Amino acid sequence: MTSAKHILKSALAGVVLISIIGTSCKKFLDVGAPKTELVSELVFNDEQTAINAVTSIYGDMMGSSTFVSDYSSSYLGMAADELVSVSSPLNVYFTNTLASDKDDFWKSGYKYIYQANIVREGTERSSLLDSTKRQMIGELLFVRAFCHFYMVNLFGDIPYMTSTDYRVTNVAPREPVAAVYAKILKDLLDARDLVREYYVEATNKPTTERIRPNKAVVTAMLARVYLYMGNWAKAEEEATTLINNPLYNLPTLMSSVFLRTSTEAIFQLQPSSLTYNNGYSGPNFIIDARPNSFRPVLSDQLWNAFEPGDKRQTEWLGTFNNFGTITHFAWKYKIAQVPAPAQSEFHMVLRLAEQYLIRAEARANLNNFAGAAQDLNKLRLRARATPTDLPDYPETLDKAQCLAKVELERQRELFTEMGHRWLDLKRTGRADAVMAPVKGTKWQTTDQLFPLPKLQLELNPNMTGKQNPGYTL
Repeated sequence: MTSAKHILKSALAGVVLISIIGTSCKKFLDVGAPKTELVSELVFNDEQTAINAVTSIYGDMMGSSTFVSDYSSSYLGMAADELVSVSSPLNVYFTNTLASDKDDFWKSGYKYIYQANIVREGTERSSLLDSTKRQMIGELLFVRAFCHFYMVNLFGDIPYMTSTDYRVTNVAPREPVAAVYAKILKDLLDARDLVREYYVEATNKPTTERIRPNKAVVTAMLARVYLYMGNWAKAEEEATTLINNPLYNLPTLMSSVFLRTSTEAIFQLQPSSLTYNNGYSGPNFIIDARPNSFRPVLSDQLWNAFEPGDKRQTEWLGTFNNFGTITHFAWKYKIAQVPAPAQSEFHMVLRLAEQYLIRAEARANLNNFAGAAQDLNKLRLRARATPTDLPDYPETLDKAQCLAKVELERQRELFTEMGHRWLDLKRTGRADAVMAPVKGTKWQTTDQLFPLPKLQLELNPNMTGKQNPGYTL
């Protein structure tokens, strides 16, 4: 437990650094000349402050109103069919009526990319120990790839930023999705070569807590990327590596999955707010009074997606009765108290259940339907309330049936976890079929991509006039 306290202290100690970096990238890609000399002076005078520069990025990711700590779960849940806005007016993600002046994802995504690049550049110039440099650079490449993964899935063609040189960033053009994925893949493969096998805490000593990337973390992200790229063989291979790793297992108790001590966790982020000290998912989703504009409620589509006897419904979804009016809410994270007496929940980024789902989908596309069913049945076994609930899927499913079951189990298992459902519907070509009946006239095919920020189109000459279809400047 002490390692997590050290991480939090290090992240908070890095606020000064992040404020310097953040000031330099306040216009996202159209940054001015970065204050690299000042950052270098602050960060690279000894090993610990250099490490703090990395952990402070994770702390910033877990701050208020970021795509990592909050928006990817809440806003993307509303954009899909998981959550319903009860605000007045209705949330624009729920109504799929975004405009180019709404900038929640691009801003924070490219901010973290910029931070990762500026710390990486300083690390490469430094005289730090080689072992320290390797771990730091590996983590920073992972952060860069992770953020670009979300940017390309939300916006389509995007700039892939590898530099902090304003002469480059100010005119960075959009790159095709395939080219972006190739660069994500390279960053992840390089990162895996650099980071350690074991988890490390804020002084680079081994730890049992899973809050800084190691080889397993990068492997888990590689499995996801290969799946999205349609490289089924590699997706199966990488997921199998995680599934066969004895460090990770599916806990029997559903209530333990999202704890800081979860044995299923591959990568978690420690909440950095002293007020929201167990993260934002509990306070944002748990309804213990009449629903208000700050908390979306669960959709009927998600509530009705579960079979009787599925513990994922009874233990990960909550119900509030307001004088006979029933409201359901996401309840994976149990702590709504702000601040809570203890820090017991960390923000889940990558976990083992996703790897079973990745392998099942990959196997289905490789015509190994028996193997796919076996992977899905692992998750159904854990979710059974009684031995007769959730019977195994037969191993004789055909490809279409198998992929339909994968989609359903992903919906049940990964709901409100960093936008899985929204990204799944788009990448599998199912968005129109699922969303049109749910959203009605509020839905159009072009809603699958978010609008590029107006500021980018105005200031970057290589992006002027290149807005995504369906949006005006």
